[in-house]
Amino acid sequence: MGGKAALLLVLGFSSILLIIGLNFNSVSGSAADNSGKYFELVTAKEIARTGINLAASNIAKNPGWQPDGNPYSFSGEENLIISVKDTGDVKTITAIGEYKGITKLIEVKVRAASFSEFAYFSDEEAPTGEEIWWTKKDSVWGPFHTNDVLRVSKHPYFNGPSTSHGGSLIYQSDAAADEPVIVGDYNPGLTISLPIDGVSGLSTKASGTGGYVFSGHPEVFLEFAGDSLKYKFNAADAYTTVLGSDLSTSGIIYVENGNLRLQGTVKGKWSVGTNKSVYLDDDIVYNDVPDFTDKNDPSNDLLGILSKENVYVTNNAENSSDINIHASIYVENGGFQAEDYKTRPVSGYINLVGGVTQKTRQGVGTFNSSSGNIESGFAKNYRYDSRLQRMVPPYFPSTSTFRILSWLE
Repeated sequence: MGGKAALLLVLGFSSILLIIGLNFNSVSGSAADNSGKYFELVTAKEIARTGINLAASNIAKNPGWQPDGNPYSFSGEENLIISVKDTGDVKTITAIGEYKGITKLIEVKVRAASFSEFAYFSDEEAPTGEEIWWTKKDSVWGPFHTNDVLRVSKHPYFNGPSTSHGGSLIYQSDAAADEPVIVGDYNPGLTISLPIDGVSGLSTKASGTGGYVFSGHPEVFLEFAGDSLKYKFNAADAYTTVLGSDLSTSGIIYVENGNLRLQGTVKGKWSVGTNKSVYLDDDIVYNDVPDFTDKNDPSNDLLGILSKENVYVTNNAENSSDINIHASIYVENGGFQAEDYKTRPVSGYINLVGGVTQKTRQGVGTFNSSSGNIESGFAKNYRYDSRLQRMVPPYFPSTSTFRILSWLE
């Protein structure tokens, strides 16, 4: 190889190294740019998340909250826009964060958690001066909570995604003899407040468009009969029959200052209640009975029963051997109980598919403390309707918490 050829070879290698160096510089510069944009994108996302948290915190305190500070300032810049849109029971919260020209949108849908989601809820586990126990004949399937102590005898059974209580766990004898069987999460020391305006909320809804209010009658007898409703105001009267949708298109019926007496076969979604008491005179069941273990069961039948005072299983011939109840029951000042539970004969089981929320637990029967056998009234067979994890009766009081339905980033 001559000297000229060697010079060309050196220049060739130098050119190649120069090109590689330029490419390295280019790649390095792009990496630096990408790194900078990634940082800006992450920062914009965190600003948007801050907006979601700000809105969620305010909505928890005031469900009607709307943002009034747009654009909000983050780190000294007006770079956060929040909006809240109501679509029925669902709120859509949108937050847009911006940082150095990069924007990020987050959309979250939330729904107020309903007391209908509980299989069993009580604020107090017994009237003042009394004790009511969960016994070996008792089983609860679904979310269980009491703000009070939980008294157990001979291994009652709790099976649900969560079991919780605010007070202590009390055994009738000792743990070996009485310890409950709990399947699912167990959370002692948890308190959930019961509202004081749940029933008045039903009254407001019934007075609005599509609802119906019975007034001026000390008692209203209401029987669900598939697509129809039957009602009367005295036991000896004949029923008046109407198409359910003609009486109430919203599925909400309220009795003002009168007791409500219920029975029948429910078709569709309904909430009924009173500021007095509700009496269950016979079975009240769904037309399309769901598989209570399947939250996606297609049955569209759903019933909410609300009372300011008490909900009673009537002491009559129809309820002398079991009663079947398909509903979510809410009792704001009193409780769910069997009428004359201490003196009525042994009456079989209360077969409940749904849930009970009550201020004060009341009795449905008595039992022998030695054998655990029922001596009067009913044993309990409460089965949680799993559809209540996604379905709420037309009106049912909400807890102070919200459930996230979706989070889109």
